[in-house]
Amino acid sequence: MKTRPPYSLHQKTGDAGFDLAVAGALAQRLGRTLKVQWFESKIDSDSSGALEANALLSDGRCQLVGGYPLTEDSFAKPGSVTTARLPDFDGAKPADRRRRIALGTISPTRPYHFAPLTIVLGGGAVGKEIKSLGDLDGLKLGVEDGTLSDMILSLYRDGRLIENTTHLLPGRGELWPALERGDFDATLVPLHRSTPIAPRVLTPGSSRRAISIPSASTSALPASPATRR
Repeated sequence: MKTRPPYSLHQKTGDAGFDLAVAGALAQRLGRTLKVQWFESKIDSDSSGALEANALLSDGRCQLVGGYPLTEDSFAKPGSVTTARLPDFDGAKPADRRRRIALGTISPTRPYHFAPLTIVLGGGAVGKEIKSLGDLDGLKLGVEDGTLSDMILSLYRDGRLIENTTHLLPGRGELWPALERGDFDATLVPLHRSTPIAPRVLTPGSSRRAISIPSASTSALPASPATRR
C-alpha cells in the first residue's frame, strides 16, 4: 500500500516503511531483486484491503503482500465472496479497474510483527461485555480504511461484521471524534493509540472502555492461485 506510515510510504522523494524494509531483507536473503507493486486502497462498500490483497496475488500482480493479519479467518478459503476488484495500482490500465478477479487460497509466512490491538467502546456500548470479535456483532463499527484492524474486521467469519462497519480515511484524525459523537459504537485500533485515549477530544461526561486482544501480522502469498481472467 502506498501510504500507511510507519509501515509503507511511497513518495517522489523516495520509498520507506517497516514492511518495505522487511521485504528488502527477505529479497536479499533469497538472492532476488525486489520489485514493489504499489497500490492504493479506496473506501468501497464492495471491497476491503484484504480482498484487494487477495486479488493482487490471485491475478499474479505480485507474489507477496506484507502487513497481512495472521488470523484463522484471514487464510480461510473464499466463502460467500469469491471475486474482487483490483485496487488502483501503479501501471493499471482502464480495463484492469473493470475486471473482477477470482479469489484464490493464500498462505502465510512466519509472523514478523506482533501488534496488540484494542477494541474501544463508546456511547451506549461501554457497558457491553466483550470477550471476542464475535461479541461485536450487532454493534455499529468504525475503522480506518486499509489498516490491519480493517482487514481483521473485514475477514472475521467470512465478512460477518462488514455490513455494520463504517470506513474512515486514515491520517485525518476523524476516528475519535466520530466515536465520541456516537457515529458508531466501537472501533479496533493498535493498543498504543488508545493509551491514553486522546483526552483532548473527550467531552464532559463522556466515557470509553478498551479491551485488548493479541494480534500479529505476516506476509501473504498464493497457495493455490485462482484461475486468472
